[in-house]
Amino acid sequence: MVRPALFANLFGVLALFQSGRLVKDQEALRKSVKLLQALAQYQNHLQEQPRKALVDILSEVSEATLEEMLPEVLSTDFDAMLSCPEQLGLFLLAQQKVPTRLKKLVGSVNLFSDENVPRLVNVLKMAASSVKKERKLPAIALELLRLALKEDKFLQFWKGVVEQGLLKLQFWPASYLCFRLLGAALPLLTKEQLQLVMRGDVIRHYGEHACTAKLPNQFKFAPEMEEYVGTFLEGCRDDPERQLAVLVAFSSTTNHGLPVVPTFWRVVRFLSPQALQGYVAWLQGMFLQPDLDSLIDLSTNNPKKAQDASLHVPERAVFRLRKWIILRLVSLVDNLHLEMEEALTEEVARYERCWSFPRACGQGIEPLNSS
Repeated sequence: MVRPALFANLFGVLALFQSGRLVKDQEALRKSVKLLQALAQYQNHLQEQPRKALVDILSEVSEATLEEMLPEVLSTDFDAMLSCPEQLGLFLLAQQKVPTRLKKLVGSVNLFSDENVPRLVNVLKMAASSVKKERKLPAIALELLRLALKEDKFLQFWKGVVEQGLLKLQFWPASYLCFRLLGAALPLLTKEQLQLVMRGDVIRHYGEHACTAKLPNQFKFAPEMEEYVGTFLEGCRDDPERQLAVLVAFSSTTNHGLPVVPTFWRVVRFLSPQALQGYVAWLQGMFLQPDLDSLIDLSTNNPKKAQDASLHVPERAVFRLRKWIILRLVSLVDNLHLEMEEALTEEVARYERCWSFPRACGQGIEPLNSS
């Protein structure tokens, strides 16, 4: 009989929250908070649901109310604050809404210190496990990213917590959290920060996943990443440099010379004219003078395939890259001919004809064939 009573109390509080009464009624809010704190002790039955509900409710109240109730809901023990996602979520909520009150309560806190990095990794691992079925980015992960950017601690967070922490766990929910965090971070980062993350371990690990997730019953993250990239490109059309940096980075992530993104990628429709022209120029330059050293090639990180020397012949990588580039250029003309300027469309068309008949155009490149 205990379990049904616990869930009845929890659902009762959630119903009050959904009705909007808790935001308006201070007495009902206090009673509900105390009830949720009592229910949190029954973790065997309710798991982390009461703490999650507490964070959701307090995120909707006014700053004055949160400031008044903060000593009652947030532990001043820093170890306790880093013990679970919900306690860390309360800390981040207070940091965002009532930072002055939080500082008076717990003092100055360096959340991204070397000592705290393993704790953050552990909390984010728990958060990744909790949303495994929902397949979404935990809210505390995005809040930590924003706090790191605000406090100029992005490098410590990304290198220490994400790349050297979560990715090293070899735990797929944690890896998917890193992929989602990369996608969600794109609109928040400067060009220099984008160049840092887009040549790091997360994009490499994503490329490995994209290459290996081929079976029908395997989870494929590529559609989610395409949505993240599309949202980013659509939202920064006035910043062609950042658009170009991200698109070139994904196109430079290759498997033995073959980029992991498809030749037809719908996100290119969001490119500004300047970014599109720059992308075409990058494709043409890479075709004429393939710079394999500039690629993030996954073949250098695959010990099983490293034994087969024939896979690492540069000529094979160049062939695969050039073939992909031509198909990408064809795709751009076929699908973006209305958006592309006429001069750029004609330039790409002439380029493709020269590829088909290189000697007639004075290019010293052998035509690609099926061999």
